[in-house]
Amino acid sequence: MIKINSNELSRIKNNPINDSNSGIFGSCYYYKKDEIMKIFNNLDSYILNNIKLNVKRTSNIIIYPNDLVFLNKKFIGYTMNKAPGTSLDEIINDIFCFKKDIAFEEFLTFFYDKFIPELKKQDVLMNDIKPCHMFIDDNIYFIDTDCYEQLSNESEDAFKHNVFIINQVLMNLMLDYSEFYIQEPTLIELGNVNFMKKQLHELDVLTHGDVKTFKELVYYKR
Repeated sequence: MIKINSNELSRIKNNPINDSNSGIFGSCYYYKKDEIMKIFNNLDSYILNNIKLNVKRTSNIIIYPNDLVFLNKKFIGYTMNKAPGTSLDEIINDIFCFKKDIAFEEFLTFFYDKFIPELKKQDVLMNDIKPCHMFIDDNIYFIDTDCYEQLSNESEDAFKHNVFIINQVLMNLMLDYSEFYIQEPTLIELGNVNFMKKQLHELDVLTHGDVKTFKELVYYKR
């Protein structure tokens, strides 16, 4: 438990991370060298219960809350470790600004070989997944996990749910940042762990091998 006063809160709020980490319910701020503090604007009992259940849980890919934060005995937020690596938001921006060139196949190999095996071990329903909450380093890491729902044991249905929402993020990136159109996937397809591999194959076939990177996808002309 971390107790702070009004002066400390004002000092912390002078150190926001960035606009993309500000939401309807709260914002994230630098707290210590390796820790972030999330301060809530609005809070309901559902989120509070999730946070209490997930405090100090461990995972190789999910950054869970470290401590609850109180202001004058009132719960206002929590701390979490800084995620290693770079946010997917920043990586995509660098790709489109020609600062990086990541082979699409290389990205998906990383996704299936390193990330999916870890995802299968998670016993939570992941929610609020978006590029600014996903960090890429030696694996894919997730922050802002206060709305993750803890389960009593590992569940195949939970895994399918998690694959679905992560595939949705990846698919939206492909569609939103390109003029190239891939047939809109069904909900069942998005829940398939091999869905993105199928899309890569379709891209390769339909473009006769012209699209092998995100950058090529963005500027591809049919």
